[in-house]
Amino acid sequence: MTASAPPLSYHSAGTSMPDTSTASAAGMTVLEGVLDEESAPVLAALSKALATAPSIELDVGGLRRINSLGVRAWVDFVRSLGERPVTFRRCSPSFVDQLNTVSDFRGGARVASFLAPYVCETSGNAFYEELIVGKDVSPGNFAGFDRRPCKECPEPLVFDDLPERYFQFLSFD
Repeated sequence: MTASAPPLSYHSAGTSMPDTSTASAAGMTVLEGVLDEESAPVLAALSKALATAPSIELDVGGLRRINSLGVRAWVDFVRSLGERPVTFRRCSPSFVDQLNTVSDFRGGARVASFLAPYVCETSGNAFYEELIVGKDVSPGNFAGFDRRPCKECPEPLVFDDLPERYFQFLSFD
């Protein structure tokens, strides 16, 4: 692990500091950092913390990088949640990459929203915009995803990936 790659942590939405001791049995849990070889115990603790939750909402927008051992730990974690309704929100680009390539990565969860990469061709600045599934995009219907204004100039943002590749996970619903 490098200094620029923080370890995996989680906290309840609305709390200010990530740690590995709080999760909400009723509400959203925010995950941040890196899914890697050190993530399995953190995910096991999160699974235990969520044991009484009738449904689970996970904000995974803060997951920066995921390696193969992190994928294995994540798949085990998702399986440990059982048949309860699970919703992923603000899926990061690295999370979307795994949704598109690893068949068990989602488990039975529903993706409610994800972060999509955009660039302003005028300023050169890159942005991540949250897209809501069913509102901004849906399987086979990407109309409107590319109509985002730049936050710093009057020019429109340009989607910074191939839509048919990036949105592939939507067809798995």
